[in-house]
Amino acid sequence: MEIIFKQDEKDNFISAINFLIHEVETCIQRNVLTQHGKVSVKGTSRKDINIKLDFLKKYNYSYKIGLGNAGGFLNEDSWIIFVRNDLLASNLINGEKLTATKGIYIFIAFSGYFSDDKHIQLSFGFSSRRHEFIEA
Repeated sequence: MEIIFKQDEKDNFISAINFLIHEVETCIQRNVLTQHGKVSVKGTSRKDINIKLDFLKKYNYSYKIGLGNAGGFLNEDSWIIFVRNDLLASNLINGEKLTATKGIYIFIAFSGYFSDDKHIQLSFGFSSRRHEFIEA
């Protein structure tokens, strides 16, 4: 099934990526460190990103946002992953719940912010081999 986004949907998608970048840069500027000396994600919000990406539901897509990890600190890559809902089932590789640790999905990441090599990464492929993804 071909999906053709309307202009406002394209704008919302771009805005969601910009909100992701904004949240990461805000964390870095605040420079609040966790007990392990890592940059804390405390005070970040996925709300604006969720609002902008909500239109994907009508196209039968799910998404997940990753800013920080369970330890409360900023990931090396902050990302949004996308998958068609028909690929989420117990008998399929993705399983029933969308996760960044297994399955096949589209991966958009904001990377390199700790090494002054900021860039957006677009990848397609298997999460268990993320380093082998095709990057655009």
